[in-house]
Amino acid sequence: DGFIATFFDANISTSGETEEEAFSNLRSLLLDTLDSFASKPADDLGPEPTRQLAVLRHFIRRSR
Repeated sequence: DGFIATFFDANISTSGETEEEAFSNLRSLLLDTLDSFASKPADDLGPEPTRQLAVLRHFIRRSR
């Protein structure tokens, strides 16, 4: 039982015991993923992480 929160565009999901917890966990995971991928040289990322990084940068830029 529980809830799953997914950001489909970046293919990133997480879960929580409540809707609020799942959403909070997703928000934290998105920021952690962005920080992790952005801190690495582009040549070290594979195709999927490169795509995910581009999607996260695009959506975070739009939300500001």
